[in-house]
Amino acid sequence: MKALQMTLHPTTRASLAVAMMLGVAASATYAQTAPAPSTDLDDQQMEEDGGGDGLHGGDFAVMLGTSPGGQALVISPTVLGADLSADNSFATDEPGYDSDPGTFDPGSSIGFNILQPLALWNGSGFDDLNPTIDETLAITYAFSAANIDRRDTAAGPVDGFTVPVNGEGAWHRHLTYTLLGDGGSITDAPDDGIYKLALALFASDDNIADSNPFSIVFNLGLSENEHDAAIAFALQPASPDPDPVTPIDPVTPVDPGTPTVVPTPAASLLGAPLLLLLATRRKRE
Repeated sequence: MKALQMTLHPTTRASLAVAMMLGVAASATYAQTAPAPSTDLDDQQMEEDGGGDGLHGGDFAVMLGTSPGGQALVISPTVLGADLSADNSFATDEPGYDSDPGTFDPGSSIGFNILQPLALWNGSGFDDLNPTIDETLAITYAFSAANIDRRDTAAGPVDGFTVPVNGEGAWHRHLTYTLLGDGGSITDAPDDGIYKLALALFASDDNIADSNPFSIVFNLGLSENEHDAAIAFALQPASPDPDPVTPIDPVTPVDPGTPTVVPTPAASLLGAPLLLLLATRRKRE
């Protein structure tokens, strides 16, 4: 099931504007397609903080489950798709995240971490991209028009940021995902392709363990059949470690008992002439 590109929220427009300022100066052509900043965030806040009407279809469900150490975040499903286009400056705020009211303590926060480099579909699997020469993806969230946080994919894991739980104890949030050109360039358009972003959520409450890993598979300009194939591949469970480390069994202590001396080969050779001499003397006696 894919989350289709919808009209951008005000926070998306503001996030894109800040992304442009944080990146290299935009070209005139690109700037014409970039949405203008907006300070009208009321509609976005009302939609996110409304709650009470059940989980939104197309969003990741954020739940609490049990773990060996107590509670843990649970994300379902583990993969969702989304579409990107030049018309929306290669950005989308779908899929979002939603939970039932009362799931979390009001005043707490939920955050995300980027687990891996952005990966590109090669027709039969995903290849990690080099952020210095390939496309990257920026994740932003507008707390206000003047306060927008951002994280970019890199060569490895990236610590994200947190967004507060609402007053009803629900976490219904839409982050903005923007695909950038080679080396994170905002002046060069990204190449068409299918890109996979691997994430996990964490809670500000230390008693709640991090979520299971999950992914968003973005399609820019390729067919729906190809997008479906990439999503199906991403849904497959991870392959087991081909060379697992086998733990070493602890050594069982041996009961010392009566010490037994085992002669070394050298000691045995040195003792042989002495035994022969003793035997010869006994015969003579």
